[in-house]
Amino acid sequence: MININGIINVYKEKDITSSLVVSIIKRKLKESFPNINVKVGHFGTLDPAAKGVLPIAIGKATKLFDYFIDKDKKYKVSAEFGYETDTLDATGKIIKKCSNIPKESQILDAIESFGSGYNQIPPNISAKSINGKRAYDLARQGIDFCLEPQFVRINSIKLLKFDKNLDLIISCGKGFYVRSFVKDLAIKVNSLATVIELERIQSGPFNVENSKKIDDISLKDDLIAIEDVLFDLPVFNIESKYAKKVLNGIKCKIPNAPKIFKAYVEGYFVGIGQNVEDFVNIKTWLS
Repeated sequence: MININGIINVYKEKDITSSLVVSIIKRKLKESFPNINVKVGHFGTLDPAAKGVLPIAIGKATKLFDYFIDKDKKYKVSAEFGYETDTLDATGKIIKKCSNIPKESQILDAIESFGSGYNQIPPNISAKSINGKRAYDLARQGIDFCLEPQFVRINSIKLLKFDKNLDLIISCGKGFYVRSFVKDLAIKVNSLATVIELERIQSGPFNVENSKKIDDISLKDDLIAIEDVLFDLPVFNIESKYAKKVLNGIKCKIPNAPKIFKAYVEGYFVGIGQNVEDFVNIKTWLS
């Protein structure tokens, strides 16, 4: 039987949507496997104006959305001081201007002041959901709304270059909006700034070096097996005497099981297992 469950590390280019990448992968699947219908989705939207790593899940790998959406991301961003647009990036209309261009020392102090995270307001042009509708749809319809601030984690921020333009590499947790961060950074130095280039260079275990542009992808060669992308989880083999119960969804008291693990039953990978107070079950079925 053909196994088309796995993840493709796609490099999304500028000026196409994440949804379009999913549609292209679906078309490729249909051409290669016309009699097989499987789910396809992505792990974390990239703005149309952004480029970079966009992991695409196929088949049972789509069940891993919650697992991978929590993984850290890394971005390379270029921003320009002196103006702000309505989208906070180069695709929008300029709505504010200023003549104050900060010094590098001010930038470094401002970056340090964010510490390990802060309460960030997402941009209105974003995929955030408001009463079942996307924020970007409401914004484009001219509907007024407010997005609530949410705490976002910062692992590290490295200043690569600064003149009138600013180049940074940002490592962060889930829910972090680079466009909002650039705006907030500019506020701290009494200026305005807008993102002019944005590239996601890492998403969880997927990095830019191992990604492929959509036109270069081979489903046969570039589909990463589910087992292989869960390399950060310990392997735990469930003994045959517990196998029947576990496979029937019954929690079993099994000694020495990790809290969360790649679960194998009699040598076959079945999914992500969990141990809650010494009782083991399969949290996510992937076989």
